[in-house]
Amino acid sequence: MRSPGRWNIRFLSLDSLPELAAENTAEASRFFSASTPGVELSVQFGSAGGVLALYGAEGKERQVLTKYDGRFEDVVTVPRAGLLAVEGDGLSWGMMTARSLKIRKTA
Repeated sequence: MRSPGRWNIRFLSLDSLPELAAENTAEASRFFSASTPGVELSVQFGSAGGVLALYGAEGKERQVLTKYDGRFEDVVTVPRAGLLAVEGDGLSWGMMTARSLKIRKTA
């Protein structure tokens, strides 16, 4: 559904989520498939902060990997395969300040 000035909503199957690329930058929330446990990520969030969380395949279990209320840089290791979510604080979705995820090392 596309409408100027309004939310754009897409419903995707889990197997169609993009795999976490070597470098991921945006100013909005995103889901990525993280299929390789042990990947080390360099994480940067803009002035509003954000949350990097890992969900199980069914989306029921949520593990916060890092979370800050303001600008931050961190290094995290993705402990298991799952759905990697870049979120605003309080599970908010949509526009965010600039953020970046970069793969530093693969397992």
